[in-house]
Amino acid sequence: METLLEIIMEIVMEGTLYTAGNKKVSLWIRVPLILVLLLFFGFIITGSFLTGIIIVKKEGFFKGLIMLGISVLMLGALIKLIVDHRKNWK
Repeated sequence: METLLEIIMEIVMEGTLYTAGNKKVSLWIRVPLILVLLLFFGFIITGSFLTGIIIVKKEGFFKGLIMLGISVLMLGALIKLIVDHRKNWK
């Protein structure tokens, strides 16, 4: 079941990424797809950040700090991908 879900999500995400970057597709279709991608990745990053804060309060400082570091690294990677994509786009 996990493999099936992974394959479906991979197909959906790759299709969304391809369609969002394709200039042949109407802007009215690309903008909502980009918003869906931003919400998806934003939800994951925010969730890991909040989980890190909860772990700091309940479990221990270093475990929570690791989770906060992971969320900051994910945010940095997402920003780097966006900046690199915009450089290649022009």
